[in-house]
Amino acid sequence: MFGDLKAVMAGILCLVLGLLVGGVIVRGYDAWVIIPDAERVATERADARWKDAVAEAKAKAERDRQKAEAEIADAERVYLERDAARASQMTALEQALEQELARAPTPSPSRGSAACGPAIPRGVRDALQGVGRAPARPPAAKPDAALPRGG
Repeated sequence: MFGDLKAVMAGILCLVLGLLVGGVIVRGYDAWVIIPDAERVATERADARWKDAVAEAKAKAERDRQKAEAEIADAERVYLERDAARASQMTALEQALEQELARAPTPSPSRGSAACGPAIPRGVRDALQGVGRAPARPPAAKPDAALPRGG
């Protein structure tokens, strides 16, 4: 009877020792193989997300730059159109002045005459009509509803 008990005890002892040794081996395998692999995979995923975020930020910056360049080009085009219009108005004014001077005879001063001709000839006046004036503004926006009305 004691022999069977010793055999059972030895079997249980071997089983416990086997479980302990197996646990140590599994823990060691986890620590040396599985955990570093998981950390490597997690690092690679984080790096990929970071690279995607950087690429998206660069793409957005490029879109913003192109938009700003387009706005600058539009503003430059408007400026050049206005400048060309002003130059053509100035040319028309100079031509009108030359024509008016060519048409108008040089007045000879007469004795006792107090009447003078017009200060600005009609052709020059008409040519000056639009020069130097700001373009018409769009209608003003409606007043803000939050502001009090009246006084």
